[in-house]
Amino acid sequence: MISKPLIWVTVLAVLGLADVAYADHRQHATEQLVKWAGCKAPVVTSDERSVLESFYNGKALYVGTDTDTPYDVWLMVLFHETAHCLQYQVHGLDMVFDYTIDPKPWELDADRQAAVLTCGLGLDGPKLLHDLFVWAYKEYDYTGDMEHGSLNERIHAGDGACPPS
Repeated sequence: MISKPLIWVTVLAVLGLADVAYADHRQHATEQLVKWAGCKAPVVTSDERSVLESFYNGKALYVGTDTDTPYDVWLMVLFHETAHCLQYQVHGLDMVFDYTIDPKPWELDADRQAAVLTCGLGLDGPKLLHDLFVWAYKEYDYTGDMEHGSLNERIHAGDGACPPS
């Protein structure tokens, strides 16, 4: 996995936020990443919540910013939830209706979009997506689920996300 400081420096350089210092609470930097991605929803962060508790509810993006999770995992989960915001902005209530019937295509699309967004930062999105799910497997014995897809489907959701250099 890419180291936390390397990703942080890259993100700050891309966003022009070199004057923002890394802190436990990432409200400003999180808002900037979400805005850069194109999500218009308000962002609510909490240092008392894990990024794994993050969600988008159709009105706001709630993001855990604890420091117990590796930064690259945090970034991929942030972009996965941001992708749900982007899906909602494009599809609105149709997405909500379709999601309630079969969430899996929407979840795999959010995984793919997370990889695409990290590619936009100059990072290897497919590798970071792969590493996220390998981490989840090792830490939590996560093998996938009915709503999100199998571990294999989720790992490969980002294949081809970055255009060749």
